[in-house]
Amino acid sequence: MKKNSNVILIVFLLGLLLGGGICFGQQATDLTVKIKGPAHAVPGQELGKSIEVWVRNKGDVVAENFSVDLILSSDRNAPVNFANYSPNYSDDVLLQGGREFVAKILPGQTIAVVLNGMNKIPADTPNGSYFLGAVVDAGNKIPETNERNNVAFSPIKIGKLIMAKPIKPIKPIELQPIKLPDLGMYGFLKLGKFSKLVKWGETITLTPKDATLISGGNPAFEVYYSHREYDGVAASGFKNKVYFNGKVVSIQSSLSLAPKEIKDIHTQAYLGPQNGRLEIKIDDENNVKESREDNNGPFFVNIIFKDFK
Repeated sequence: MKKNSNVILIVFLLGLLLGGGICFGQQATDLTVKIKGPAHAVPGQELGKSIEVWVRNKGDVVAENFSVDLILSSDRNAPVNFANYSPNYSDDVLLQGGREFVAKILPGQTIAVVLNGMNKIPADTPNGSYFLGAVVDAGNKIPETNERNNVAFSPIKIGKLIMAKPIKPIKPIELQPIKLPDLGMYGFLKLGKFSKLVKWGETITLTPKDATLISGGNPAFEVYYSHREYDGVAASGFKNKVYFNGKVVSIQSSLSLAPKEIKDIHTQAYLGPQNGRLEIKIDDENNVKESREDNNGPFFVNIIFKDFK
């Protein structure tokens, strides 16, 4: 009787294997991260792009729409969750502007994460030895085969540099204040094939004749505007964005302006056919530190669409 029971058990296990009851080689994602940062900083310093972060997908499934957090830690341990930002220091605090998002990474691919934030150290951070941490897939949104390799660290010392040798006192040099660029809009907006002029804050009516094309009932229009640098200081690496009813419909990237230069922008955007509000924001992501920010936008006009089906 015992022999028959063993035979039945073996047949049952073979059935599970052949019938798919036991699954081997299941595909999954495995995200890893590396970070390289400066060896020294002072409290309140903006590290910006002096930090470098790379993410690798060691798995065999595409990973999409996940975050990477930049934190300041007292040791090489940090939870894999969304870090909390605070202007005051605490262990594993999120640096100011230190959360970035990755749209997609393919299996086997390694990418350098684009850092857009200022990545500022809290101003009240005590002097001492710390670690800059990079946490990939903060919050564990992406299922992975290995959840223990999502954090990496780079050592950093916070505090004033101590000079090895005393230096001779020198006569103070009267420094001139550093001038910053000032970006802003120049002139008014023009819309459509016939470059209809409309002043900021006013209303314009557009018809199918003004559209460059109509695709699936959605009309596209030419958009013309100009921006300028006002303070005599060059600026580069910024983005302007065109919004319609709060949604981004056009982005102008990698823009630059020479001192007091005026540049015309010509783009195309799908607008309507529902009435709404078009806005333009200069340096929308605040990539340029400016003498004033209140003239970057929003600049808006109201649009009425007529005779669209």
